[in-house]
Amino acid sequence: MQASCRDAATALALAAPDPRLDSLAALWPGPLTLVVRAGQNCPAALAPGGWVGLRVPDHPVAAFLLEAAGGPLATSSLNRTSQPPVQTYGAAIASGLADLVLPPGPLRPSGVASTVIRLEESGYILLREGAYSGAVIRHLLALLETAE
Repeated sequence: MQASCRDAATALALAAPDPRLDSLAALWPGPLTLVVRAGQNCPAALAPGGWVGLRVPDHPVAAFLLEAAGGPLATSSLNRTSQPPVQTYGAAIASGLADLVLPPGPLRPSGVASTVIRLEESGYILLREGAYSGAVIRHLLALLETAE
């Protein structure tokens, strides 16, 4: 489960303060999911175990739906654990996991799955390398550490 948000400010309002999160949020909207400690404003249903996945998608249909909803939506991925990411409309329908599937064509403008990172107190865990490589994320976090 993740909280898909219409913009970075909406996503950041659900998270506990973390300067790394503020820096990485500059990559939104885009193919990045950040799993972070939930803040006090985050509904418990979105934060099992005190953690929330935050996403600000760059797909125009998703952006429209989030804007119309007026707030974050609880969403899940079509990707089964340890399975390749769902990349096409046909694969999304075949998965049997979706009640609503975006129109035919690439589900992601880049055609590549999102990068998923969990920000731990003492570092981070790259849960899935996607559009942003692990090297890019390591570089961004290293820049942040040197700026402190």
